[in-house]
Amino acid sequence: MIYIVSIGPGFSTDYLTLEAFRLITNADIAIYVGEMIGNEIKKIVKGELIVSKDLTKEEIKKIIIENTDKNIVLMEPGDVSLYSGQINKQYSLTEYLTWFIKNEYSFKIIPGISSLSAVCSSLGIENTKFNSPQTLVITSIERLIETNSFNEIDFYKLIEQQPNLVLFQSFREWDRIYTLLLKAYPEDTPIIFAYKLSWEDEIIIRGKLSESQKLISEKKINKHTLILIGKTYETANGY
Repeated sequence: MIYIVSIGPGFSTDYLTLEAFRLITNADIAIYVGEMIGNEIKKIVKGELIVSKDLTKEEIKKIIIENTDKNIVLMEPGDVSLYSGQINKQYSLTEYLTWFIKNEYSFKIIPGISSLSAVCSSLGIENTKFNSPQTLVITSIERLIETNSFNEIDFYKLIEQQPNLVLFQSFREWDRIYTLLLKAYPEDTPIIFAYKLSWEDEIIIRGKLSESQKLISEKKINKHTLILIGKTYETANGY
């Protein structure tokens, strides 16, 4: 049996569902491709643990093909239904399922706690609070660029009504989209940069859109940063 298990922000077992904890603990083989998995989660694996940011699609397929009689857990960061895989590097959820169904492999998908849910819970944020925009847009600029799907005009049309905007895997393209955001949103629109949520070196930066360039230049954050923009992300206590 193959399990695709979402592990949340990845540092602590506190963010695992009970089912995720049980499956990871009892897996014959547990696989994680990437960097965002902490020692707490690694330590609960009783079977074989394979962790590598360089593991290829073909290598994963080979492990599965050679171990069809075992319980294999493919650990994925966050919640796999919101974001998974890397173009030409790691399988997405859809790619996995297509291959599993074609080869008649039994599988199950386990949901998880997204970094979006984690940061909102940490800061007491409601994505659709009263008297604020009720539209939530979630996208990834880097993924759009990787698939040649990013168009500045289309992106502006997406944000011109000032929805609550959540950007996964977009920090490296911040300079490219910053001016577009300023055209759509007022300068004092709240913005949050959330880096490595739940990890020991977690950094959360809050401020206004117009001052965001200065705010992020003062902190050492990188691609593992979630960005939230919109009126909803202001709290009663201000900044």
